[in-house]
Amino acid sequence: MLSTSSGTSVSSLDILVVDDEAMIREFMSDLLTLRGHRTRTADSSTSALVELQGQPCDLVITDVFMPSTNGLDMAANIRAAYPQTRIVVMSGHSQGPDRQDPRWSAVDGFIGKPFTNQDLSNVIAQVTSAA
Repeated sequence: MLSTSSGTSVSSLDILVVDDEAMIREFMSDLLTLRGHRTRTADSSTSALVELQGQPCDLVITDVFMPSTNGLDMAANIRAAYPQTRIVVMSGHSQGPDRQDPRWSAVDGFIGKPFTNQDLSNVIAQVTSAA
């Protein structure tokens, strides 16, 4: 079990990180691994869906704005195929995605970039405790 600053415990999770920027993917993978999670990465929604076909995961953390597919589209596809997988979207845009967008219903949490290690731990705890 892992602990957050609020005292919430989080089990080690299998997490797929999806971002078109290699530096972000590697940073997040390293950070999550140091926090005791198992991580995999994908550079697009297409590669993420292929990765999930081989082995579903507990949590997907994805960028919203990627060149090939919007992260909300990918979240909707993941939710339809893997309803137990929790989904967090992240964005460097201050507002994030339009929360009136119907695809938002597939998302369990949001984190704005830049974020701290603690911000990431807290959103993971929030979405996994709601599962």
